Amino acid sequence: MAPAEAKEPTGSAAADHAQAEILLDQAKALGYKNNRKAAIALLDRAIKLDPEFWLAYFNRALYRNFENDMKGSIADNTKVIEHDPPHAAYAAFNRAEDYFELRRNTEAIADFTRAIELQPANSKSFAASAYEGRALCHISLGHKRDAQQDLSMSISLDPSTNSISRKSITAWIKRSSPDLITENAVFTLSEALNKLWKPRPTISTNAR
Repeated sequence: MAPAEAKEPTGSAAADHAQAEILLDQAKALGYKNNRKAAIALLDRAIKLDPEFWLAYFNRALYRNFENDMKGSIADNTKVIEHDPPHAAYAAFNRAEDYFELRRNTEAIADFTRAIELQPANSKSFAASAYEGRALCHISLGHKRDAQQDLSMSISLDPSTNSISRKSITAWIKRSSPDLITENAVFTLSEALNKLWKPRPTISTNAR
């Protein structure tokens, strides 16, 4: 069933939403300059004006993640997943990364799975990144076979990508066996990859 379209705001609500959109654009401009704290402050104002402006939550989650506020990012991504079906897949992907950075790998796997299930139409590269992320989580848990399967799916969906994380996952699988994987060694690998692996889906801002 297609998601219901958001109702257009009217009257003072329309004026508030229009101002919130301006604040979102200003926040994104600051974000491009890596002035993320100021961007977050603008998005706080946008959300106060329009508490149902889900793209403001989505973007604030991104900036909160980069500022290492994972709990705040999780809260914002959860809002998007629950209330904004068109962008739920992207928010699930990003929340998975939040959980991953908190070493909450089981929850990260669940969200990467959700992102795969909700993936946008004709977006193989998005699905490939989600499988790659889930493979990394499986490695962190010592699930070699699951990691191998997800890596294979990622490669089949997007064979042209040759990312650092994909190379590292491949090398880890080849040289490791489940009984040789230790928690410290796995997290060291995961932490290193996570600093390099920061996929960020781009979505339209022409929506609430």
